[in-house]
Amino acid sequence: MSFEEQVNPLFQIDEESWLTALPPYQQRRIKQLLESSDSYEDAAKKWLTAIPENTFPFAAEKGKSVFFEKVWNEVEKFLCGDEAYAKERKKLVSATEVIHTTLVSSLSLAIAPVIGTASAYVTPVVVLIFMTMGKISLNAWCQMRMEQKKG
Repeated sequence: MSFEEQVNPLFQIDEESWLTALPPYQQRRIKQLLESSDSYEDAAKKWLTAIPENTFPFAAEKGKSVFFEKVWNEVEKFLCGDEAYAKERKKLVSATEVIHTTLVSSLSLAIAPVIGTASAYVTPVVVLIFMTMGKISLNAWCQMRMEQKKG
């Protein structure tokens, strides 16, 4: 079974179900951020604001936005078949049945060193990105991202 075939059903779950991939203390904090946010993306940026500045190499509010975009781009690379994450995707699908918690953990661990942060710090942002994707197929989401980059 291909990566896309294993992962697609995960994106059909209720958006809030992604929160169960987080430890309880992060779930509580993300729920609080969602209550005071206009979108999942806004909540992700607030998460980045709420964490001490020295946890990532960017500074100021604009830096948090840049950092969010870097996470977003790495998530896209991982999910949409970029060669940079071929080993990680292969390992993920060969190891076990892919469930949303496994996908979140594997992706966070894979991208954390690339963006220069700890996986525990980036995991809530990954969850919020997945919540943003909603109930759309992985292929449709990847196509949408490509079109956004063109235009």
